[in-house]
Amino acid sequence: MKLTDIILSELSIAGEMQKYDVIVEHVSNAISEKYDIPNDGLLQGTIRVAVAEAMDTINEGWNDNIEQITIAYTTNGDLYSISIDGEKQRDDDLKRVKDFLQDTSGVDISTDKKIDKVIDAMKDHGIAIDTTEMDVS
Repeated sequence: MKLTDIILSELSIAGEMQKYDVIVEHVSNAISEKYDIPNDGLLQGTIRVAVAEAMDTINEGWNDNIEQITIAYTTNGDLYSISIDGEKQRDDDLKRVKDFLQDTSGVDISTDKKIDKVIDAMKDHGIAIDTTEMDVS
């Protein structure tokens, strides 16, 4: 099953996360201009909380179709491949899943140095992550 079939065709979480700050910026600018109030941290923080609550509602159930993500690293610790429910991700799907994992966990997955944070972040979303090592010597 391809990532685009599972997640991205329904709702691109990675894309939504990247838009988060843009949403806050535009809404705070509009409110500030319309009501002549300062566009400061208090206004932006209030909007950020509201957007986060809305995103929780929107994102509910996004991972219902993903059971397992397998990340393979080389013996040197470099990212080798990513599979979702046994299907190796390639090209655009690979880029999207990498972006999704990095956006969700907040860490770079190109090396295995912080893979524990990725595993914990995915557990919070009900997705199991398995890591393997590939000998490419």
